[in-house]
Amino acid sequence: MEATVLEFHLEYNSNRKNPAEVFHAMGDFISAYQEMGQIIAQAVDSEMIFDVELQEVTHGCILAKLLLKVEEWTRPDSLFRELTGEMSQKEQVQHVTNNERDRLKNEMAKRGRSSRLDPYISDLDVALVAEKWSEGNKKLLPDEYLKVCNEGAKLAEVIPFDPNFRFTGNVKKMFSSDQGHFDGEEIVEVFKPCKKATSKWEVISTRTRKRYSAE
Repeated sequence: MEATVLEFHLEYNSNRKNPAEVFHAMGDFISAYQEMGQIIAQAVDSEMIFDVELQEVTHGCILAKLLLKVEEWTRPDSLFRELTGEMSQKEQVQHVTNNERDRLKNEMAKRGRSSRLDPYISDLDVALVAEKWSEGNKKLLPDEYLKVCNEGAKLAEVIPFDPNFRFTGNVKKMFSSDQGHFDGEEIVEVFKPCKKATSKWEVISTRTRKRYSAE
């Protein structure tokens, strides 16, 4: 599989007084993008590990070129497109998560990789990634924005991500009810066999649909 060169274009105000913040913002965006890509790759049991390698950084706009060797349809761009406006409620997180699960399910069906277990993405993981993406946006000035595209794409035709997106929820409070003690029989289904390296099985709960590692 050929690697894709992915370009992160961060248009910034050349007159800003704290230019270092732009690089901090870019770091937040790239980190969030990579984390979400890894979550998706695991959810669909991709043979490729979602990873990026920095190739080049230029100026003008800040351009980071990243080498990406993954299945194209596992890229998280569509999820980040849904991060608009303000996200403060758990239901908003769940809406984004469910849309991405549906997208992945459809993509798997197109490729003959359907499974009786739907791709699982944790609402908590999405909330944490959204929070990090929001941190990047907070560092931008009103006229600054990020575009992500393949190398060689016409930049003028690429729609920027919403620079006004803000995650204003409290992740700990939002998911506090997800933690607790369960005293009873738990039925799980194995979706990955025992790995020699870790001696662990990958299983999913039939009650909560959450995935676990079990020895």
